[in-house]
Amino acid sequence: NGISAFFSYGSQFYATGAGTDIKIYKSIDNGATWNETSLTVEGDPLSYNAEVQGFEKHGDMIFADIGYGFAFSADGGDTWTARKLASDGKVVGWPNNFIRYDNWSYQILNSTDNGASWTLTTDGFPILAGIIQYAGGLGMVNGRVYVLNTMESGDLSEYPGYYYYIDNGSTSWTPAASLGQIPWDAVSIDGTSETDLYVSTFGDGVWTNAGNTGVEDAAGANHFISVYPNPATDMLYVDCEFTGGLMSIMDFTGRVISQTPFVNNRQQVNISRLKTGMYIISIDGFDKRYQSKFIKQ
Repeated sequence: NGISAFFSYGSQFYATGAGTDIKIYKSIDNGATWNETSLTVEGDPLSYNAEVQGFEKHGDMIFADIGYGFAFSADGGDTWTARKLASDGKVVGWPNNFIRYDNWSYQILNSTDNGASWTLTTDGFPILAGIIQYAGGLGMVNGRVYVLNTMESGDLSEYPGYYYYIDNGSTSWTPAASLGQIPWDAVSIDGTSETDLYVSTFGDGVWTNAGNTGVEDAAGANHFISVYPNPATDMLYVDCEFTGGLMSIMDFTGRVISQTPFVNNRQQVNISRLKTGMYIISIDGFDKRYQSKFIKQ
């Protein structure tokens, strides 16, 4: 029924079709030939309309984001294990140690049995009287899992947002840096790479980490990129001064929806399958990154 998600890492490509019968295909020759991988569903069956919505690779682990579920592979994508989740969210982590962000409850959970059971984790997060704590976004950089944690009170702008990190084997979160006085519902971790963490806001720009210890406005580092029409409904055109990189579309939960090589200075993208909302388009290559926001109507 069509391709719902695509991911590339070097000469290895991964793709999956939309529909109720999830299948993940792998290519090791730049897409010339494809083979179906092995996918086993453990526990409850996946939702009837489940489909893979994005891939994310961290070391030897590859995670596939599935609506109300997830799948993971520890052997380069040859075999996959999938599990249903009670609500939508995102899962990243290390072998036998997964971190999950729940989109509905704003909670961070941990699993040491490959997702069979989950435990709420709050150690290290601030607990202040009269302030409701929320978490938002989830990303992984340089072997660390990062989460944005902000708080809500009567004045949403009164309390600063911090992003925290946790290392494999640790049971407590450590504060990394403050994002300043930004309301909790205005920020989410949107894009990660092997070395950089990007946080986008509604109206306060895109911020990036400085050596994983601080954050700074990333607007000046985006070079030239243009997307139009904006807003768009079906087709989006992307102009960029750089070619030869990887173009990614991400939503505001940090989920990578699609990835494809950016081979021309102007490229057409079919966004008709995207849900209505705001997205980030990113082109990465060598030591450069180009990003822009667009709205899908």
